[in-house]
Amino acid sequence: MPADELRSFDRHFCDCYYKANKWDIWGAAYIIHSGCSNDGFMDFRSTLISLGRRPFEAALRDPDSLADFNIDPAWACFEGYQYVPCKVWEARFGCDLPQNEIRSNYPERPTGEDFDEEEMTPRFPRLVAKYGHKDTDPEVLKAKRARSAMYEEMSELVRRILLHGIIPKCGLIPPPRIVKRVLASGTAPESSGLNYQWEPFDLDEGNYWRALTRLQSPAPGDLATRPDLAGKRIALDIDCGDVCHYDEWIESLRTRGVE
Repeated sequence: MPADELRSFDRHFCDCYYKANKWDIWGAAYIIHSGCSNDGFMDFRSTLISLGRRPFEAALRDPDSLADFNIDPAWACFEGYQYVPCKVWEARFGCDLPQNEIRSNYPERPTGEDFDEEEMTPRFPRLVAKYGHKDTDPEVLKAKRARSAMYEEMSELVRRILLHGIIPKCGLIPPPRIVKRVLASGTAPESSGLNYQWEPFDLDEGNYWRALTRLQSPAPGDLATRPDLAGKRIALDIDCGDVCHYDEWIESLRTRGVE
């Protein structure tokens, strides 16, 4: 191929690659390959392109239509296809293939609605039948979702208490051993300068880390009741040593000159 045709091939390949970046197609890959990581999905999209226009365009319309084609799980996520333009260009011209403009026109995250790998039959009935995927037993799934909802509810409670009753104006969050004592007390420590109460409970550390993750990237409105934290970096205090009580922790912040 002349250089301009090779670059055109690369642009067209990238265009198809990003058009296939859909949750539905990832779900199809998950069934066909019996699991599919982020890297595996990159490879699957490239393999899908290699099958030709008809399977590719059918998959964009309805990923379950891939049951009509003979896709062997052993090569469904072959890594090499996406490297062809780069390797040919390097072999021909002795340098890297120039970047194309396609990559900037598509979102990095998949489009559409995420799939639930434990309940795929309603969404991909033909692929499930062809590749022998087994959904999770309905009763097991129901119990698992109930536990997940409970964890989410508790982590939200911990987030609220951290925000309204524990985090001082500097934005630092004490480690779990200190937070555990405060949550068991049912009231914000006097040294926090906050006035907040709750039903005392024993902290599950998993809920602490879930709450911390959300607080580190607060959603719009999260800080509406804590304007003093606006613009502050909310983060775990990793320099407080082995202090175990909230008042000792607050004093350590003062000692370190943390306002």
